[in-house]
Amino acid sequence: MTDPGVRKLLAACARKHDLRAVWLSAMDLTACAGDVIVELAEPESGRFVSLAMLGRGTSQLAAVIHAHGVRTSEALRSCRVPVAELKPRGDYLAGLAKLLAQRRRR
Repeated sequence: MTDPGVRKLLAACARKHDLRAVWLSAMDLTACAGDVIVELAEPESGRFVSLAMLGRGTSQLAAVIHAHGVRTSEALRSCRVPVAELKPRGDYLAGLAKLLAQRRRR
């Protein structure tokens, strides 16, 4: 989310509406072993990119995904949009409840 125009529109939307973001971390990296090929889509440009993580294992893939999540969360928060990360096998109801509780405190 590096496009300034997208950030400007998102911030305007967040000012006018009760906007929330949910980050669904659906990939279980512990199940991946060895070679991994990941296809990513850039929502702003619609461009698709395939990353071959051949022989690099899951640690670098996890680092790439984590860094993207951090950048996205920071961009959303800079637009004053609260973010909740929901993980598989996690207590997703608690995460949603926490996100919705933030609304009451505002």
